[in-house]
Amino acid sequence: MKAFICYIVILISLPLSGQILAQKDTIRIDEVVISRRGINNSPGFRKVSVDSVILHNYSTASVSDLLSESSHVFVKSYGPGGIASPMLRGTGAGHTRIIWNGISIGNPMLGQSDLSLVPAGMVDDVSILYGGGSLSITSGGLGGAISLETKPDWSGDDLISVSQTAGSFGKYAGLLKLKTGNTHFQSVTRAFLYSSKNNFRYLNTWIGAVPVWETRQNNSILQKGFLQEIYYRRPGSSGSAKLWYQSASRTLPAPVIIKQTLDDEKQYDESFRALFNLKMPRGRSNYKISTAAIIDRINYSNRTASVDSRNLSGTLVATAEMETPAGRNTRLRFTANEEMSMIRSNNYDEAKMRNLVSLTASADHRAGERTGTEILIRGILSNDRLLFPDLFTGISYRVTKGTENLLKASFSRNSRLPSMNDMYWTPGGNPSLQNEYAYSYELTWEMKNKISSILDINSDLTFYRSHIKNMIKWLPGDFSYWTPENIGHVNTSGLESALNITFSGKTCQARLSAGYTFTRASGRDTQNGSNLQKKGQLAYIPANQFYGRLRYDRKSLYSTISTNFAGRRYITADNTQYLPEYIYTDLIIGNKINWGRTSFDLSFGIENIFNMRYQVIAYYPMPGRSFSVRLNIQALQINH
Repeated sequence: MKAFICYIVILISLPLSGQILAQKDTIRIDEVVISRRGINNSPGFRKVSVDSVILHNYSTASVSDLLSESSHVFVKSYGPGGIASPMLRGTGAGHTRIIWNGISIGNPMLGQSDLSLVPAGMVDDVSILYGGGSLSITSGGLGGAISLETKPDWSGDDLISVSQTAGSFGKYAGLLKLKTGNTHFQSVTRAFLYSSKNNFRYLNTWIGAVPVWETRQNNSILQKGFLQEIYYRRPGSSGSAKLWYQSASRTLPAPVIIKQTLDDEKQYDESFRALFNLKMPRGRSNYKISTAAIIDRINYSNRTASVDSRNLSGTLVATAEMETPAGRNTRLRFTANEEMSMIRSNNYDEAKMRNLVSLTASADHRAGERTGTEILIRGILSNDRLLFPDLFTGISYRVTKGTENLLKASFSRNSRLPSMNDMYWTPGGNPSLQNEYAYSYELTWEMKNKISSILDINSDLTFYRSHIKNMIKWLPGDFSYWTPENIGHVNTSGLESALNITFSGKTCQARLSAGYTFTRASGRDTQNGSNLQKKGQLAYIPANQFYGRLRYDRKSLYSTISTNFAGRRYITADNTQYLPEYIYTDLIIGNKINWGRTSFDLSFGIENIFNMRYQVIAYYPMPGRSFSVRLNIQALQINH
């Protein structure tokens, strides 16, 4: 701890230099643009950003809905209003980190995040960093990381935007966004409201020989959120302050094979997140200091089971970063981070605390226009115990000079600490658990080709393989409760592919996006040498996934049709029982009219057009066909 404090003091007190003498005479010349085609800032790993148009269409939906319908992310969802956990590359929900503006917002008790409670309209950019590439922003993302960012718009224009959505099953969602300021100061305010009863009809095929239509109940949710952002910038510094509060009250349905009374099972989630950062460029170096405070409350009750679980967690984060050049084509980055988590729960014997300190050093080098390399090493100190360092090394090579055809390769070692529940839950917690870690390899072929002035084709193909050691799994113990153990090694491998075609005509535009993934995930019990999965596929991991989306714009009219497919998912350890594959299709038709500086965007949506019956999780049916209407009004005031 003393070393960490000294490091920050030294870092922020480095001598500043570099005075530029003012010249008396000024000669104005025409602007000269100098450009150079270089390797992008993610050498060696795959990073995908969600298209801004898609993000706008989902502004009143959750990030879980956004990702499940427009990316390779498999979202393990319990249905409308229920918990939704992301899963990447054959790993579990706890192996995908959720990062908000550089800060992890995963609950330290659970070791994972519920993306159904993150409104897409509360962020400006959503990116997915696959595999070892997640080490560039965090540790513990053995499958990858999902980065959520809010960004300033320094145009200096004022903006007011109101979005409202109403739909089937009593759904209503509203989003308000206010932006004001100038080229030096900006304030952004967002408020979100979502409510839905989520009572939908489904065909119950489990209660008897003859299927019966029933109404799914206990799905209601009421969610509220507020986000305030303040940005400023000056020639010598820039900074921001962000405060995000949200709460959600919901009833949780039981599996359909269990009889449940109304409002029997409930959960209340509440979170407060505050983030402050300061950036100070000095000469050729950049310095950044960030502090964050996160408070999460989860209260769960089940009257039938006589459960009343009350949990409060708090996390304090301090980060100091320095980036500086080393020669003409190399940049070095040093980061010190301290994260302290405190838990109070009636499911723990006493209040628990965990302190993590990490030091990261990385270097990226650009060799001309064709080669880019990066290496990163991170040491982690957990409660005064030094862990084996995490490591990433990657290279990108432009195959043909002057084009965007890139070949990327990387190797990484990434570690994940047990969650606080894994160690301290009563009964069953195991404080002696070791951290999980993974060795990952990745090879990507990335192509960006401009066929003509009106046609662009972008595609990529990735092969990956990971070896995860010390896998944590909860197992029945000697008594009447379960306990976690480091019992398994898991191997995951597969391929990911994506294709984007954009056609831009004089009066119309069309964009096709599609992606396919193949995933193999198998495990071995290191305690007795037996296979965790006899047929080689871990539970709830589909071997095949596909998504496709086609958007067509003509003048003010637009339409989007999207389809998603998930293959068979096994639900038992011996792979004898499984959920069948499913495919569902959505359609959006809209009209956007501009009236001066005000725009009106009215759209009509049909979800699950073909009324497919499917389940993502066993005994939790998903709704059939549904409808929604969305209106977005946006007024812009141009300031000069």
